Amino acid sequence: MIRELPRRVGVVLALLVVGGCSVSVYVRSADETRYLQTWKRDWEPIIAHSQPLRPTGSSPGVCNAGGSQRLCHDTSGVLLGDYQKLGQDLQGAWIPVSLRSANGQVQQALGQVIQGLGLRISAVENNDDAAWQQANDVLRMAEAAMVRAYEGYPANLKPLPPPYL
Repeated sequence: MIRELPRRVGVVLALLVVGGCSVSVYVRSADETRYLQTWKRDWEPIIAHSQPLRPTGSSPGVCNAGGSQRLCHDTSGVLLGDYQKLGQDLQGAWIPVSLRSANGQVQQALGQVIQGLGLRISAVENNDDAAWQQANDVLRMAEAAMVRAYEGYPANLKPLPPPYL
C-alpha cells in the first residue's frame, strides 16, 4: 500500500496537468509568519483593554457622556502604551516586502491613534473641552485610516484579528 502511494500521487498530478487544472500554493516566509504572530499578540491586549470604552447595558462606555473621566483617563493611558508597543513591534528592516506598503499605512494610522489618545488624556487632566473635541476628531480620523490600511494587506496575508479602535 505504501509503495503504491507515490504512484497514486503521480497519477493524480498527471490527471490535473492533462485536464488543464492547476494548483497554486503560497508558502509564507518566516518574516511573514513573524509579522502575523506579532500583530495577533499585540492586538489581543488592545482589544481586551478597549472593552471599558464600549457601551454596555450597565455603562455608556467610560469615555462617553455619562462615563467616568478617571476611568477614561486610565483606560486611555493603558491603550496608549499598547498602541505604542504595536507600532514599535511592527517596524524595522525585518518587515517583509509583501507587507511593507500596508504596514506603512498602519504605522501612519497608529501615529494618529497615539496622538488622539494623548490629546484625550491631556483633555481629562486639564478639563479642556477643546482638546477633548480635538481628541475625538483625531481618533475618528485614525479609525478610518486604520480601516483603509487594513484593506491594503494582501488577501492571503491579512493579519487577524482585524484592527479594533
